[in-house]
Amino acid sequence: METALFRKVLVCVILLLLVGITTVSATQSQSLKNPMNLKKENSYKTSNNPGNILYVGGSGPDNYTTIQEAIDIALDGDTIFVYDDLAPYNENIQISNSIDLIGENKDTTIIDGNNLSAVVTLSGECDIQQFTITNGTEGFKIDYKSSNSTIHDNIISNNYNWGITIYGSLTQTTSGIVIRKNTFKDNGGGPKNVTNGGIFLSLCSGVKITKNNFMNNNWNAFFFKSLFNIWLFNYWDRPRIFPYLILGLQTIIPPIFWLNFDLRPSLAPN
Repeated sequence: METALFRKVLVCVILLLLVGITTVSATQSQSLKNPMNLKKENSYKTSNNPGNILYVGGSGPDNYTTIQEAIDIALDGDTIFVYDDLAPYNENIQISNSIDLIGENKDTTIIDGNNLSAVVTLSGECDIQQFTITNGTEGFKIDYKSSNSTIHDNIISNNYNWGITIYGSLTQTTSGIVIRKNTFKDNGGGPKNVTNGGIFLSLCSGVKITKNNFMNNNWNAFFFKSLFNIWLFNYWDRPRIFPYLILGLQTIIPPIFWLNFDLRPSLAPN
């Protein structure tokens, strides 16, 4: 009897130890996901780019104080992670290298262009996400050299002309540029017309604009001499059952207008 009782006690002790170890492991795992730990330890990781990680803001050693400083030193394949503690970053940044630029939180990691020029001028192949881009003549100014870039999960607001402009050329394709899951709101500082608003494409083809929210812009979207772009699942100010018409212009003299369609607009904000 004593032997059987001893075995039962031993089994109970082992089970309690296993439960304790599992609880500690779960707590440690949750702690690693805590952004505050990331800020203290500079431990952000990405699997998309194999290069180095540069930090802007935060409290780690050798962190940069401006985004442009980090961009200027970064090499192709590097990632720049921007903490929100120094926001707003009052900058008009220019990117010609191929990097990932990632903010800590799109609601609080703000880049403010001070209405001087475009907030982000892009001529490299980049992934840019988790920022508020505001108070520029344009939010993003992107040219054909940025093919294969992705702009996603950003808030693009209160830019005077356009939230995003993409410029192609007669000889170069913009194929591979993806504009996805951004919120365009309150863009376009002038009267409600086709000269300002959410997104403008010029001489573009193969651009994919999907799952974005267009809200309260002077003009949501417009294009010039741009064909074969893809518009899908965007939310256009209100729920829409039928395809959303996007007006464009193929020639100025004489003016020949053209239409693109978001064939499956979203019924709710993405």
